[in-house]
Amino acid sequence: MERGELGTFRLSISCTIDSAIAAKPNMAYLYQQKAIPYFKQGKTELGLKSLDKAVELDPKSHIHYRAFIKCIFARTYEESIRDFQTAKKIKGKNGVVMDHTYDFYIGLCHLQLGDFFKSLDYLEESIEQTGRASGESWIHYLDLFYAGVAAQELNRHREAIQYFDKALQRYPTFSDAKYYRAISLFRTNQMDLAEKTLTDCEIDFKKGYTINEDNAVYEKYPYQIKQFYIASSVVTDEVRLTHHCTCRPRIQWFIKLWRYSFVAIKHGFLASFYLHVMLHGHADQIVKLINRFRLNFVNFFRRNVTGAIKIQVCWIGHRQPDKVETPILHPH
Repeated sequence: MERGELGTFRLSISCTIDSAIAAKPNMAYLYQQKAIPYFKQGKTELGLKSLDKAVELDPKSHIHYRAFIKCIFARTYEESIRDFQTAKKIKGKNGVVMDHTYDFYIGLCHLQLGDFFKSLDYLEESIEQTGRASGESWIHYLDLFYAGVAAQELNRHREAIQYFDKALQRYPTFSDAKYYRAISLFRTNQMDLAEKTLTDCEIDFKKGYTINEDNAVYEKYPYQIKQFYIASSVVTDEVRLTHHCTCRPRIQWFIKLWRYSFVAIKHGFLASFYLHVMLHGHADQIVKLINRFRLNFVNFFRRNVTGAIKIQVCWIGHRQPDKVETPILHPH
């Protein structure tokens, strides 16, 4: 179907649904069907207007779907939690929508709101609910993956690794699970295994093995990785961070960096300020600082017997590293 024909087809469907609504204005299902194409085109606010009407007419049938849309598409997480809590009262606490339990989505919302303890509680409840109802083999890999992410955010890295391992048992080429597993392996000083896991992650990611939910083709799921998060040699002796990174991910290495003293070869004050703004996530200040001083950080994380961290600050043009690599980034 050509682009022009596709547009005509969409218009035809829309007109058909509008005609049906004109004939049966109190049929909630029609409003829900009218909303779906808008969500898939990225017109979430427009779609929610129709979906709200469906919920108004028949909340029992459509409240949980709206809660799902608010979690994955609209990203209005507090509203999504409220809708899921209402759905539990109307439909029962063990409800399922779009192949996942209500508790799974509530846990996902809390994860995105930064309440990692609540997130892990709900995700573990989702895992237990599925296990009780259908058996261990039916537990979804995403429940385990996000439980691992929540545990990692709480710095419970060994627990996180266990969850990632279980997710990978169900989906062996799941690149996202390998990425976060590599971070927890690194944080527990399993450097060789972390490097191997990250290398496997990059291979699987390039083959397209990522979150494969039906709606993942329309919206990125929370914590879903991108290519620039991956560097196959991040846990070798040197990891170089350059000004090419102007995004705003949380960089886990800075947490440990802050705990150690460091030596700046040149311009120590600027290095300290750079670390400060990175730690506090002020992306605009970072970009301004980079543009103003054109700093490169090389030899960013160097392991040695004392565990000390050495930073070398180099002016562009004065000294260029032989090889520039991208650091592991922790998306949020």
